[in-house]
Amino acid sequence: MYRIVHDEETYPQLAALPTDSLDSYTELIATLEVAPWNGKPQHPNNPDGAVRCWVFTWPHGSGQVIYLIDDGRREVHILRLQWFG
Repeated sequence: MYRIVHDEETYPQLAALPTDSLDSYTELIATLEVAPWNGKPQHPNNPDGAVRCWVFTWPHGSGQVIYLIDDGRREVHILRLQWFG
């Protein structure tokens, strides 16, 4: 299991998430704790890269999380959180 670490820059992004997106975001975080490598590589030319992205949706919008996997420490660092909706 991986520990989720929100980088300081993501706190304002997290606070701005719409209320109706929180369940979807929580499900995404639970998935990242056990299967972070299932996310899409951030750069297609680096398919094995540790920087990944994952899109999550809810009824009135969608969001994307960009994160870094640190296998040595068993951590997932949330680098950026964007949402649309």
